[in-house]
Amino acid sequence: MRFLYWYRDERVFAFASEIKALLALPFVPRRWNYRMLANFLVSGLSDYSAETMFADVHQLEPGQNLLLGLRSGEVRAERYHRFEANGERARFEPATARRFAAGVRELLEDAVALRLRADVPVGTCLSGGLDSSTVVAIINKLLREKGLART
Repeated sequence: MRFLYWYRDERVFAFASEIKALLALPFVPRRWNYRMLANFLVSGLSDYSAETMFADVHQLEPGQNLLLGLRSGEVRAERYHRFEANGERARFEPATARRFAAGVRELLEDAVALRLRADVPVGTCLSGGLDSSTVVAIINKLLREKGLART
């Protein structure tokens, strides 16, 4: 998961992709946010709000834009996407579900096959997540179908 971290006081606005980059700046205080620290120590929770373990260092939450008023200096996070579930109840039809799943599988396989076209061997890096594991499984399937898999 990627985050955007930011700090603002009455004179400065700074942002970075890692907290340690902000803490390297001389004007960013290195103080604990004791409430977030306590929540982490008690429940193991972190990254569930805009607050971080450091006081005055904030993170932009997924699905948000950060707006900075150049004249006012106001910083405001706005949600650009909100997931809403369909409230209508529909009858589950296994045949329809299989058709949709096959369509998604076909799109994924086409996307992976397109990226396997290369003049040199192709490698992957696994994070262990569902997305990278799926990509590697599809690569394996495509290479086996073409007789290119090395065992």
